[in-house]
Amino acid sequence: MNEMGYVLAALLLSLVLIRRGMLKLSRQNVVWYTDPVVLLTGTWVIQSIAYALPIFINREHVEARHILYILLCHTAFLIGVLLVPRASRPKDAAADELRITLPMLVAIGFVGVLGTFFAIYDGLATSRVGLWERLSGEGLETIRIEKFANSALMRGGPFASFEFLSSASTVYVCLIAAGVATKLELKRWQLQLLIAGAFFSIVMVAFNALLIQGGRMGIILLVMGAILGALMDPKRTIFQYINNGLGRARGGVYTLLIFGAVSSVWFFATTFIKDRIGETPPLVSLYQYHRASPSPLIEELIGGNEEMQYALLSFSYLTVPLTTFTYYYDMPNGQFPGPYWGQYNFSGPVTFAMRRMGQVKEQQTVTDIRLEATRYLRVMGYGDNVWPTFLRDLALDVGWTIVPVVMFLLGFCAELIMRSARQEGNFLQKVLGLLTAVLLVFSIAHSLLIIETFQKAFWVCFAVLIYLRVARALKPTSKSPGSALNEPPNGSSTTVISSS
Repeated sequence: MNEMGYVLAALLLSLVLIRRGMLKLSRQNVVWYTDPVVLLTGTWVIQSIAYALPIFINREHVEARHILYILLCHTAFLIGVLLVPRASRPKDAAADELRITLPMLVAIGFVGVLGTFFAIYDGLATSRVGLWERLSGEGLETIRIEKFANSALMRGGPFASFEFLSSASTVYVCLIAAGVATKLELKRWQLQLLIAGAFFSIVMVAFNALLIQGGRMGIILLVMGAILGALMDPKRTIFQYINNGLGRARGGVYTLLIFGAVSSVWFFATTFIKDRIGETPPLVSLYQYHRASPSPLIEELIGGNEEMQYALLSFSYLTVPLTTFTYYYDMPNGQFPGPYWGQYNFSGPVTFAMRRMGQVKEQQTVTDIRLEATRYLRVMGYGDNVWPTFLRDLALDVGWTIVPVVMFLLGFCAELIMRSARQEGNFLQKVLGLLTAVLLVFSIAHSLLIIETFQKAFWVCFAVLIYLRVARALKPTSKSPGSALNEPPNGSSTTVISSS
């Protein structure tokens, strides 16, 4: 039954080819990492192929009705992207640039580090696992249990109200990766200090994600954002700066980095997972949480090799969202929870609005909704830590019927953001673009909007963007001394013909 994944992959690939073909016919030079269709649908193509491989025997299977619904949602997204009007003429980059000053950049980085420190302190203050046990890899299973318990009880540390400031670290790292520091008139030591601050922010976020929260999501999102931010800089200024700074040692350094990256991926896929799930055998966890078991061929290949079994468990995170989507899509209407009208994906603004309207009793937290959504899985003896795709998460808020409409609106908004991100100069719009890109890529797993720090990273960008817009609008325009001599007299007009 997994062969239906190839059918889904072929149909989704046709949408990507249609989009790229239309761009080529209209002579628009849009690189793939700023194309919303490639980022969303292209990632689903990869997932569909991985699902179709004869690796797992799944409890649920993708069938024709699921393929048609997924294709409908992706087609709606494509139509939304195509309906964004093409700019009649490119904007002047210099005129549209919203300049970020050095004090503003330092303030964003400092606020992010401060928020991450608050999150680390609260994590240690509300846990029975000491710092040394975390550093030695022990107690990761207990950390995960405590995290879910604290989330369910809404229990936090003394600085819980300030933990949202950690989202500024994502904005700061993305700004540095996008090359904003190289646009400022800085001395060499100032630029080096800003880059070092970005690496320090990554280390702090990694420490909080791995050893305090007991997960990998925070560091994965931050690294993805940094890479996409660097790609969105057409001049690759941060890459060139690091490459020139390494000199002749760049070959050895890059070799070590590649080796370190491969080793890190293997560590997080095997040893880290082993420490986190405790004494539960990996194949038991595979069936309990992902409702899958290895095919006879794979079972014969890996045998009793425990590391390969943990690697197989990690790989299943790529394929299980499709089967989980089919489980929820086939649920009877009476069992499928919701709609929650934005309380799951847009918990911040919706909660604020509901409180102002006096609907406090109707409010539900993200944890409450997740527990309700996984209730029948837990009743059947399966785990509740599942990835169900972005489409299921949207369905919890609006129902299956309205999800294609939301995907249409998402495609329209994503293309607007990406079109602004392709312009030179406006770095905050580039950050919004790469946050959107990460959201689209991760749609194969689940909605990133349910992660509070990721959602608030958007609000930080919008807040700074609005501040700069207002500041520029309120700034008085100064005329040059000779400008009055060139003004036409009253009642007359001049016509200027541009050579462009």
